[in-house]
Amino acid sequence: MSTYLQVDNDIVFHLLDLTVLNSSILLSSCGAKCTHKNFRLLLVRNLIEEAGRSHYCPTPSMLRRSSAAAANVMRLDSRHNQHWPAKHKNNILCCVCSVRGQRKTTIYKCAKCDVGLCVVPCFSNYHTKKL
Repeated sequence: MSTYLQVDNDIVFHLLDLTVLNSSILLSSCGAKCTHKNFRLLLVRNLIEEAGRSHYCPTPSMLRRSSAAAANVMRLDSRHNQHWPAKHKNNILCCVCSVRGQRKTTIYKCAKCDVGLCVVPCFSNYHTKKL
């Protein structure tokens, strides 16, 4: 069974490589002077920047991810930091909502950081975006 999964993954990555190569060829046919290696680096940088932008609601510039902030995703990795939502005994203000100028209370906090956070979406925003 794992052999089939390996074959499927190989096919997916092969098709992805072909797509990137064809895109690079199309770009160079339009007169762009960019090596395939530089094209891939630009593609990865742009994908990281786009992933950091919030499309579901506008966020203040203080909460936007920069491309260098992609490494902050490691802050959520449970093997290293144990950042998990935990219940607080009282209602407390959400740290992220407060930065946005909203006054929302929650019964949840980050067990490691000990700050009040709405579970969705503030918990992940707090740990992956610069405040």
